[in-house]
Amino acid sequence: MRFLAGLLADIGRLAMLKTIAKQYLPVLEAAEDGLRELHELEQEILGFDHIEVGLELMRSWELPEPLVLSAALHHADLEQLQAKADDSYASLLQAVATSAAIGEYFCGYGKGQALQRAKRFTQEFYGFSEEDLNEFIEQTSARIEEAGQLFSMNTSSIPDPSELLARANEQLAQLAMRAHVESQQAKARERSIEEEKKRLESENRELQQQAVHDPLTEVYNRRFFDETLSREIARARREATPVALLFIDIDHFKQINDTYGHHCGDLVLQRVAKLIDGILRSSDVLARYGGEEFTILINQPTEKGIGKLAERIRQRVEQEEIIVEGQRIPVTVSIGAAIALPQRHETDLASRLVAAADEAMYDSKRGGRNQVHVRSLIQEPERRLMQRVTQHRFSRWLVDRGLFDIPTVSKALAYCRPEPVRIGQLAQQHGYLTDAEVEQILQTQESTGERFGAAAVRLGLLREDELVHLLAQQREDAAKLARTLVQMGLLDQRRAEALLREYITERSPRRVAGPIATPAQAR
Repeated sequence: MRFLAGLLADIGRLAMLKTIAKQYLPVLEAAEDGLRELHELEQEILGFDHIEVGLELMRSWELPEPLVLSAALHHADLEQLQAKADDSYASLLQAVATSAAIGEYFCGYGKGQALQRAKRFTQEFYGFSEEDLNEFIEQTSARIEEAGQLFSMNTSSIPDPSELLARANEQLAQLAMRAHVESQQAKARERSIEEEKKRLESENRELQQQAVHDPLTEVYNRRFFDETLSREIARARREATPVALLFIDIDHFKQINDTYGHHCGDLVLQRVAKLIDGILRSSDVLARYGGEEFTILINQPTEKGIGKLAERIRQRVEQEEIIVEGQRIPVTVSIGAAIALPQRHETDLASRLVAAADEAMYDSKRGGRNQVHVRSLIQEPERRLMQRVTQHRFSRWLVDRGLFDIPTVSKALAYCRPEPVRIGQLAQQHGYLTDAEVEQILQTQESTGERFGAAAVRLGLLREDELVHLLAQQREDAAKLARTLVQMGLLDQRRAEALLREYITERSPRRVAGPIATPAQAR
């Protein structure tokens, strides 16, 4: 069986020489340098190899499966043969693959690679040392000469073992050099690709920067502002939080251009943009809305807070000395602010909010310029609820007790934004609502468009003080704020824990037994 398997292993090569000699001879010529495996070149040039041809022939002859499989794996690597180690004919596969490597070493082109395979196979399958393999090759060479004499064949073209070894080593050296060159070329290509990637990324960042920034003032442009406002309104609607913006217009800007020139006007725009940007938090969004108008989208706004911020900006611009070519240019701004609480099904809030801020800014213009006006689109019941929520928050409790000032707490809050969580989920965590009650409120929301909390209070499932407590927790994670103050070195751990316990004890609502009265029943 082994002898027959060895004879049939390369039957595909003979078939290809007999049937497609014209196409096959260039493949054999390309393989003469021994640097590529013959079956690899066959696949590359012809699209198939002698292994596939041999297998098709053997299957058409209906030869036994062990013979077919040994032909399929006679060029296999060590790992493929090891995977077949448990097969009943594993020894046949190993013998054919080893003999194919030895045969290639003596008669083939790839002597270097054949010698490497022969070393691995004989060591793994037969326990040969390198000396054992050399002795085996000497014996094989002698038997080739004996067979040649027996069959009257000229074997002088087959080199002796020492010459074979020299050729094999030469090929291995060439292969190593080729691998080194290819490795260096690959590294060079990788470097080139990486450099090109970095260049494209840099260009992309620059294009993105240009796409969203005003080229003169380097603040965001109108397009970016509009997109950000839409996203912020969507977020505020989900979290039931207010959204606010400021409209800022440079007073008498046309007169500045006419008196001092457009170059001076550009310098004023740049200076005002820089002044405003220096006052804002990193979470606020400043954009040039058009001409001499700027707009600011305020993060986590309050009605009182946006008024104070607008006044700080107004004063800062008024106090700034803007000197161009030795002349001081008086610059003031008129500011309008607007704040709103998005309703669940409201679709035009962005345009309403912009219009309200714009009108407030014109109120400042009509009032004599260099002024601040604030407009609120929040309904009075919602405004009162928001004020109660603000008063209830842990940060406000710390400020009211004189432990920290507002700037310090605001800085800490910037590092501990709460995870988004729905009021219904919080109410269940506190034991205020059951699953069935949450479902009832959600169904009511769908039909009335109310907020979850408003519906829960109207249905008598939550008290207002419980809703305030839940909304305060939704806006601000008290435990996370306490940890942040410790990390900032403003509180020690024990003090933070004590303050947190005191806050919870003082501000957490107490629920008494029995049903909650609805507002109508309470009246």
